[in-house]
Amino acid sequence: MDIFAFLTITYQSYSMDLVTLYLTRFGIGIYLGISGTVIPAYLVSISPPELTGIIGTFNQLLITIGVSVGYRLGYLYQHTA
Repeated sequence: MDIFAFLTITYQSYSMDLVTLYLTRFGIGIYLGISGTVIPAYLVSISPPELTGIIGTFNQLLITIGVSVGYRLGYLYQHTA
């Protein structure tokens, strides 16, 4: 599945067509939606019972931190440029 993401991003970076941009963004969105759902569920199912809660929570915590950092960097860039 990661080869799909690699090929899609590579194709997107070499193409200058707007339709290709939309199609590759849509494909990456589908890929991220599937991997963002399946991988955490798999990790929780194979983890030891005493670590199940922290592994399930850690994924959402890192997503929240990433969104917060991205928002903050965008805010700083917007107000310094």
